[in-house]
Amino acid sequence: MFLLTRFFPKYEYAQQFLNGKLYMNSLQYFRDNGFEDQRDILEGVVGSIEPQDAYGIETDFLNYQQTDFNVLASGYAYCNVCCFSMYSIAISKQIVHVTIPMNMDKFGSYVVVIDNCPEFINRVWRAVGKYGYDFICGPVKY
Repeated sequence: MFLLTRFFPKYEYAQQFLNGKLYMNSLQYFRDNGFEDQRDILEGVVGSIEPQDAYGIETDFLNYQQTDFNVLASGYAYCNVCCFSMYSIAISKQIVHVTIPMNMDKFGSYVVVIDNCPEFINRVWRAVGKYGYDFICGPVKY
């Protein structure tokens, strides 16, 4: 089992979220901006290619390439994203245990916990469907 959390720097932002407003930034924003724990040059990576499988790149360069090439779809840079933190739930003797890392205060002092993830996702699907937007939802694997 797991739950989702969303941290907010201001109480009013948490209230707006609880009232149904999802604030989003583009994938490019998270590649270029934010503080160190927020910035992620891999945000929106759609695939990776191992150096030995790369075509059209000078062999001399490939001999020194130490990591995979990450593929970013240029059009995705402007896709909006709403990020949550996902935590596993441990239950023992009918007590729920959730460990939230100490460094999350950088993301804000107010937190909303979503304990019914399927219902939350269904609500987002219904809202997005009203406006005809495309929507992808799921855990990000690093």
